[in-house]
Amino acid sequence: MTSKSPAPASTPQEEYEAELRQNQVLQKHHEDLQNRLATIEKRKKALQQLCETIQASKVRLIDQLKDINDVEEQKRNAAREESEQSLREYQESLDKSKIPLNLEKSQYEMVKARYQYLTDCWEAKKAHLSNSIAQTRYNTQLLKAKIREMHDRIEKFKAALKNKYPNMSFDDDPTDGAFSAVFSKQLRFQQEANEKQEQKEELEKKCRELQRRRDLLKKNSSNFD
Repeated sequence: MTSKSPAPASTPQEEYEAELRQNQVLQKHHEDLQNRLATIEKRKKALQQLCETIQASKVRLIDQLKDINDVEEQKRNAAREESEQSLREYQESLDKSKIPLNLEKSQYEMVKARYQYLTDCWEAKKAHLSNSIAQTRYNTQLLKAKIREMHDRIEKFKAALKNKYPNMSFDDDPTDGAFSAVFSKQLRFQQEANEKQEQKEELEKKCRELQRRRDLLKKNSSNFD
């Protein structure tokens, strides 16, 4: 049998060219990896900036909600004080009307005029208070919806970042406590609104009683005509 002749050895030039081609492939692979890493880092920064923007919007909405609650609370307190003052003045007028019969007729005319004035003022204040409560409830619900929307968007972006970068750490939302406090305050405001409605009904009841007293005074004063 004839033996095979050994394969010809590669020349130094061929070995150099083979090594050069391998280095070029490795260099191309390295550049591709760097480009992919730069793209991922750019997306990461964009998502973080978006989360910060949404977080700032959420804080601003919470501050607006607090400001609205403070303003409406001041309005309710002012309206309550004015109503109580009017009722005290009217009660004083009624007390003054309890005089001897020879002065009752003139006092009746004074009480009647005062009653009409207070009735008109009360009806205007009652309408204003009802509109203010309705507007406040609407603004509150609208801001709650916006805050929930912002909160949901933040949670979605956090989840997206955790999926892409599982080794990254995400701190808890620093505004969760404020968010809960705002909604607790809204619950108290709802209770106050219900109490205000009960007070309004009680005032209407008192007005009806005052009307009955006025009619009685009118009946008594007719004896002098």
